[in-house]
Parts: sequence; structure tokens; C-alpha cells
Amino acid sequence: MTLGRIALILTLAGASYLGLAWAGWVPGGWRLQNLFEPHHQREVRRQEEHAAARLASFRAEKGIESHPVVFLGSSMIERMPLDSLAPTGTTLNRGVAFEAGADLLGRLEVGIPPEPGGIVLYMTSIDHRFGGASPGEIAGLGAKILDRVGQLWPQTPIAVLALLPEVGMDPSRVKALKTANGALETLCGARKLPFIGVSNSPLTLSDGSLDPALSIDGLHLNSTGYDHLWGAILLAGGPVTRALQP
Repeated sequence: MTLGRIALILTLAGASYLGLAWAGWVPGGWRLQNLFEPHHQREVRRQEEHAAARLASFRAEKGIESHPVVFLGSSMIERMPLDSLAPTGTTLNRGVAFEAGADLLGRLEVGIPPEPGGIVLYMTSIDHRFGGASPGEIAGLGAKILDRVGQLWPQTPIAVLALLPEVGMDPSRVKALKTANGALETLCGARKLPFIGVSNSPLTLSDGSLDPALSIDGLHLNSTGYDHLWGAILLAGGPVTRALQP
């Protein structure tokens, strides 16, 4: 075998391995991808692509029932199994994973019927957990979202869901979550809106963390966890709870 033929075979083999690694089928793909696109940039791109796909699906959705209760928020809402929790046709899931408050504010109208029967907001979770937003910033952003919702649907009842805990939170994170929820609860109190807390529900342990038996990954809820969350919504949702009746 000539040196040229050997070189060609090695080149083709190397190219094949790089292709497989890039696709994630053999070891080394993560490092290879990072040479071209850093991990953080890739994650941001994936989040943007996911959000675009979700919004496109909202716009394309047909056959929406009259006056559904719309659930808006990040991944906690997107993963919420409303079809199994609520009576048929009473709800609409408009959750988008890893969506910050400003992004929610900018897309509120997308895929929402003219007269929703109610709106449940899970807002500013990403700003608190990953953005380092202060309680004042949480309240300010929450106020902007509530203002816009009120402008768009002035006759629609609104309820705000508390930011949920995570598994194994240390005392400083528990305190930060309590403070952020305090800011949201004060905001809701000033506007006479239901604030759906979970600190006294089965979801939360005595130390303020999420019960690991009710979580699939330390952050998101499993089916039993969502059952408890749904119970909290029905208990404290006020007019929104009434709108969930078939």
C-alpha cells in the first residue's frame, strides 16, 4: 500500500470520527463542539430555538376551546400536565422553558384567545434563580407583566403562582426565595390578586426545600408533585379556580 493511499484512508477515517463525535455518537463530541461554539453560547442558542419553536406552535394551534384558563411561565409551566389535571377544554398551556420575565412580557399575546377565562402567571423564576434579580427587581418586573396583562385582558381574573423551591437548598437560598416570594405576594396584595403560595403545602419540607420525593431532577416536579401544586392552585386561585370548573 502506498503512502498516499494510507494518508487518504487516515484522512477519511478521521473525518468520519469527527462527524460521529459532532453528532454525539462517539466520545469527544462535547469538546469538539466547544472548539467551534462555547457551551454557554450553544445553550443560549438552544434556548432561543426552543422558544421560537414553542411560539410557532402556539400560533399554529387550532380548535382552542372558549374562555380557557391560560397558564404562562417557564419550564415549570411548560411541563405541567394540564390535560390530566384539569377538566377537558378548561386550560391552555403557554409555558416556555427558561423564559425570563422580559421575554414573557414581550410575547404575552402570542397564541392567547381574545377572552381567556383566567390567567395563571408563574413569572420571574428565571430572573430569580439564574439572573440574580433583587426583590425590588422581581417586584418591578412582575408589576410590568401584570400591567400588560391587565391592559390586554381587563376583565380576566388573574392569579400569581409563587416561585417554587428546589431540592436541597441551603439556608441562604431558602431565605432568598422567601424574600423574592414576599415581594411578589406584596405586589399581589396591593392589586388584590390571589397569590398561590406553596410554603405550607406538601411540596415544601420544613427546611424550605422541595421534597425530593416530588421531583424528577431536583428542580422540576413529578406527577405527584404536580398533583399537590394543582391542589394549591384550586385552594388559593380565587376567581381563577371558579373559571377552571367545566
